[in-house]
Amino acid sequence: MRSLGKAFAQLKAGRRLATASITALAIFGAGTGFSFLAQVVAARFLGADAYGEYAIVVAWIMLAASLCTLGFHISLVRLIPAYLCCERWSEVNGAVRFAIGATALVSVVVAALGSLTIEIFISATHPGLARAFQIGLVALPFLTLHLVSASIVRSFGGIVLALAPERILRDGVILASLIGAAWIGLTMNATTAAAALLVSSIAIFLVALYGAKRLRPPALSGRASSYAIREWVALALPLICLTLADNLLARSGVMVLGMDGRTREAGVFAVAFSLAQLAALPRMAVATVFAPTVSDLHARQDRSALQILSVRAAWLSFSGTACVAIPIVVLAPTLLSWFGPRFTDGASAASLLASAQLVCAAFGPQQHLITMTGHERMAATLMTACAVTTFAICMVMSSTLGIFGVAFVIAASIVIWNIAMAQFIHARLRLLPGLAAPFMTRITPAVNRSEA
Repeated sequence: MRSLGKAFAQLKAGRRLATASITALAIFGAGTGFSFLAQVVAARFLGADAYGEYAIVVAWIMLAASLCTLGFHISLVRLIPAYLCCERWSEVNGAVRFAIGATALVSVVVAALGSLTIEIFISATHPGLARAFQIGLVALPFLTLHLVSASIVRSFGGIVLALAPERILRDGVILASLIGAAWIGLTMNATTAAAALLVSSIAIFLVALYGAKRLRPPALSGRASSYAIREWVALALPLICLTLADNLLARSGVMVLGMDGRTREAGVFAVAFSLAQLAALPRMAVATVFAPTVSDLHARQDRSALQILSVRAAWLSFSGTACVAIPIVVLAPTLLSWFGPRFTDGASAASLLASAQLVCAAFGPQQHLITMTGHERMAATLMTACAVTTFAICMVMSSTLGIFGVAFVIAASIVIWNIAMAQFIHARLRLLPGLAAPFMTRITPAVNRSEA
């Protein structure tokens, strides 16, 4: 009876993963429509050069925002479900309050220092880019606090309220702001687009904060706050490295081309990379539900359920990614032509990056499996090595092969990174990676019998 009950629980968990993943994917899909439309409008209004400046600002500001979270947008997804599972109410309250307070302070300080740096080094030579950066730095604290608030909402089980602000509202507000600016006759440049980003960052922060308050479990009301600062600080360094590496890997192409002074190519690559990233949406949707579930199962030490959940997550990721990646590979030139004739130069890069996402989807959301089981240091080590190597090689290849060379390096890096994570999961966690698990579970007993 116990084994039957356990099997039923695993089946129920698998269905919850599928249902919640479909919900998350629907939000990602709706958000993708707004994002794609916002990018098309921005590219049409700004042109390749001004859009390149805007893309450079967004790349650096989003990198800084992720860094200013101090890793709490990841650690809270691991800590809160584990605390709730053990009914450690005071630790939940303490973690939430400490995360919001610390990240607010750090983001304001970083914004002030960044503004001073821009004024000293960039304002004289690139005034337009400097103005856009200054506005982006005002948005930095709001973007940081949104990331932390969204992770709290996600930990409380609010998939829609966690994803909708960033995936739908942000680009929707940017789109409306750009159309409104054009309608009243404002000059359409990187500064105008950065102002739209500022308005959207305030909006998504307020919605995420509302979600965190609304979904806060009643058991937390009236409880004192307990601060396990030593435990949280121990998590901070690897998660900060992980966050920095993750953003560096995703934005290295735009950053490298921008540092080389090639703003037009930076804009083209930004659009091509964003198009290819659509193929990653199914995996991201699955990971949104997968991560807190892994934390809960790991706290219960249910390894068999983790294996089953991992396989199902991989299948969901791969099937969803295939439905998106294949059309992108085939239709990349047509899709990019909507942004303007100069953006079709990124078609080959978009096809290559989308293909790489399909390969990675076969492994499933491995990074979350590693970080949610207490191996955040290894996750940070693997990603940091991958990101730093990628950035260094991109610096060399950008001047020789341009957009496609940068795309090739990034595509190869993320595939190698997923292979390395799969090897670690198999060796350390004793879990079989991705779609290989069902076949390996059949092959291994036969091999053992033959050796006996």
